[in-house]
Amino acid sequence: MKTEVRKSATVSRMNATLRRLQDAASKRSFDLDAVADWLERKPVIDSERELTAAELDVLEAEGLSEPGVAVGPLISGLAEAVRASDESLSAGAAAKKLGISTSRVRQRLGEGRLFGIKQGRDWRLPRWQFRQRGTGTIPGIEAVLEVMPRDIHPLSAQGFMSTPQPELRVEGEAVSPLEWLGSGGDPQSVAVLAEEL
Repeated sequence: MKTEVRKSATVSRMNATLRRLQDAASKRSFDLDAVADWLERKPVIDSERELTAAELDVLEAEGLSEPGVAVGPLISGLAEAVRASDESLSAGAAAKKLGISTSRVRQRLGEGRLFGIKQGRDWRLPRWQFRQRGTGTIPGIEAVLEVMPRDIHPLSAQGFMSTPQPELRVEGEAVSPLEWLGSGGDPQSVAVLAEEL
């Protein structure tokens, strides 16, 4: 009997967590099914790993850090998506960073020369494609984005760009495409990998 009561309480907490998760997703115009689809396609989901401080902050801010509720891959994936969205630039902010008009940003998005996520009526552009200091994009990023599949999930694109690739080596060490481009590596080396995504 105690086991059934505990199971029932756990199921209730999980259902409440999923409802809050859906609310958090809808506030940011995320398609929860798309996040779930991405997580199912993700090659390795380590549901045992500890969440990062940023992921925990997002979960807490959304009221999803309830003790005793298992934080599985879906919640972790949503936390990652929320963090990426919160850290992204609006089309207007990207225009300022690039020193161009907002309409030119939208044109580059349409040409595949910038990577963006449509949220409602606005665009969100992940920060990873921009220089950290100053203006402009990462050198060579346009050559990569032009061949990257247009339907790639934003978290998959971010994961690819930030994960060391064995084919990209600087001083004998595998580096991420962003590190490769930042060190002056040939964009075509990354573009070849991006075409295979």
